[in-house]
Amino acid sequence: MCGTNMVFLRVLFCVIAITCAWLVTAEQVCTYPLGMESGAIPDASITASSISVGFEPYHGRLNGVAGVGAWAARTNTIGEWLQVDLGEMKTVTGTIIQGRSSADQWVTSYKLQYSLDGLNWITYASSDGSEE
Repeated sequence: MCGTNMVFLRVLFCVIAITCAWLVTAEQVCTYPLGMESGAIPDASITASSISVGFEPYHGRLNGVAGVGAWAARTNTIGEWLQVDLGEMKTVTGTIIQGRSSADQWVTSYKLQYSLDGLNWITYASSDGSEE
């Protein structure tokens, strides 16, 4: 691990999404997910900007089938987000975004942000400096 600081991962969405990430240590690249699919990340660590009734943030897990199988914001507006508290410092090397399995609803674009304090957010950028 890189330290004991809390790290938050926020994904800004247009509509519904699921995310999963991988960990990199200084010694090696790990090939296992952090827990968005398995449930290793607790439901209470997954929050959102708003919630449509029945589409709670913890339903936004990869390959999730509980409830409606997706998180949905109260309104379909740019700037809605799903946030995952990773609990400790981690380096995210990938994400998986998935639409709702039981309906034709999916994300068309998103930004990935991180924070060490949950207040100040930095948007991940590509190697050329553009926001991804």
